[in-house]
Amino acid sequence: MKPPNQSLLPPNRRTTPPPAPDSTSPPEASRVKAAPPASVRQPPAAMRSKRAASSQLSPKKPSFWFKKLQVMTGVLVVMAASVLVAWGLRRYLHKSPRFQVANVSVEGSNRLTAQRVTRLAEISVGHNIFDLDEDAAVARLKRDPWIESAKVHKELPDSVHVQVVERDPRLLASIGEKLFLVDAQGLLFKESEPGDPVDFPVVTGLTAEQLADDRDGLSLLLRSALELLANLEQAHAAERFPIQELHFDRMGHISVVAGTEGLTLALGEPPYRAKVVKAVRLFAELHNRQGKAEAIFLDNRAHPERVVVRMRHERLPINPEGNPKGNP
Repeated sequence: MKPPNQSLLPPNRRTTPPPAPDSTSPPEASRVKAAPPASVRQPPAAMRSKRAASSQLSPKKPSFWFKKLQVMTGVLVVMAASVLVAWGLRRYLHKSPRFQVANVSVEGSNRLTAQRVTRLAEISVGHNIFDLDEDAAVARLKRDPWIESAKVHKELPDSVHVQVVERDPRLLASIGEKLFLVDAQGLLFKESEPGDPVDFPVVTGLTAEQLADDRDGLSLLLRSALELLANLEQAHAAERFPIQELHFDRMGHISVVAGTEGLTLALGEPPYRAKVVKAVRLFAELHNRQGKAEAIFLDNRAHPERVVVRMRHERLPINPEGNPKGNP
């Protein structure tokens, strides 16, 4: 084939063929600069600045856990040392002869001896003072019926103080076939035993059913008897006619048996003060007239101003002023 006519080719058109590629030079694609591997690729400047800032704000993990371990170790060492010190101190307090009980003082005991009080409280000389439980000792003391309240106080290094309040018996209560002691609050606190005091007025008319089923009502009656006894003592009636017995009937009305001759004073229901004042005036009048009364009745509910006296051989009404009716 004939080569084309160069005169017919368009202008500015290469008429010479490109040079043959040199076998020694690399191809065009191989001359492109290879990208660095991902492991060594540099992050942008903004990202590097953020990482630097975050590394400055947060501590390095190894130093943080090391400091935390140091703190925990210090705490454990302090706790162990505290336990050892406490154990040693406790051993010293409970084993040292310095804290053995050497002095026991008892206050407020009249009927009970100091030896019995300390025995009831289980307080012994020579025992360690820290082994004594004060609340438990008080509870043991209050088990005795004679002890109304108690306090136990330790005074270091070797002293214990015991203070008791004993019950104050005022009456004897006959219930069924038993005799009970009654304190100043109207409570039956113990059954009478040999050796207990018995020089008190006796309350009669109470039943075993009241003792079993109505303790509150029984205490109310006993407080009423104590109130009457206090009124008689304040009026000095008991000096002339010692009170022997206070008797309750089924209605709860009370009568008093006084004196060696057994004078009966029927007072009925409370209040008793005005009735006792009338009775004292009547005692004086009878004494002046050398009269001997068998019973005096001041229990008329309809006419409380009336007083009736039953003499040994006759019944004579008395006016409110304490004089026999018909006499000036």
